[in-house]
Amino acid sequence: MSRIVFLGSPDEALPALRAAHRSFDVALVVTRPDRPRGRSRTVSPGPVRRAAEDLGLPVAQPADAGQLLRCLTDVGPFDAALVVAFGMILRPEVLRLAPFLNLHFSILPRWRGAAPVAHALLAGDRRTGVSLMQIDEGLDTGPVAAVASVAVAPDDDAGTLGARLARHGGRLVTEIVPAVLRGEAVFVRQSERGVTFAPKIRTEDARLDVHRPAEELVRHVRAFAPKPGAFLHVGGRRLKVLRASVGTGQATPGSFALDREAVPVVGTGEELLRLELVQPEGRRPMPGAAWARGLRTLPSRIDLP
Repeated sequence: MSRIVFLGSPDEALPALRAAHRSFDVALVVTRPDRPRGRSRTVSPGPVRRAAEDLGLPVAQPADAGQLLRCLTDVGPFDAALVVAFGMILRPEVLRLAPFLNLHFSILPRWRGAAPVAHALLAGDRRTGVSLMQIDEGLDTGPVAAVASVAVAPDDDAGTLGARLARHGGRLVTEIVPAVLRGEAVFVRQSERGVTFAPKIRTEDARLDVHRPAEELVRHVRAFAPKPGAFLHVGGRRLKVLRASVGTGQATPGSFALDREAVPVVGTGEELLRLELVQPEGRRPMPGAAWARGLRTLPSRIDLP
């Protein structure tokens, strides 16, 4: 049985980890250090560490590139490494240890970079996918062995689309990685045409610019849900918008009202933005109508920057 190392961090890495555990001898699982989570900001392990421990697999949590090299060297020879959203740049001295395979959540060369799912939604892509590639020293530039193509549903957000892509990634681990390790897979060099980039998403990128068209803002909401959550400010407080749709009519950008179904609507550059699911500061997600009913005074405008 082939001996591999697995590197990953978020929930989206779990289907690939479980598939690898079924198919290979996983000598080590490498994930990012524990960090504060939740409202209490209590330091706790991430999804990959918890899953690896449940499977009885050894775990390492290097804090930097030097520690990563040491833990990979200490584990001894391995046939390959499988990487899924690990969250750390792999230096050349690491890549020389063995072939490093990556599940990248796009159809390369489209959306190279840290946030391919969010950028696919922002752009309104109708299809995306998962690419199984070999990592080289470029930014997601390595040759590709297989691609699973997926339709983007109209109601997909980054959470639902990422989860579906993760499941397809797990299938590629089961069906394609064994052929790679036997030397039977064919890697195809990426085209230099159609290259786009998906830089890391920052929290400040999630703010809704109500001067943009409502249709564009709906894509923005989908791209940032469930985390970090698109947001705007109402009455001096941040309001996350987790689900939205285009409403009928037109109003001044930033104006605030309720529609016929008592759902809050915000004026935008084109049409209205219906706030269907929101999350006020310090509270759980709730329907927009329920949040509006709880306001002491219904504002006529949101806070503009």
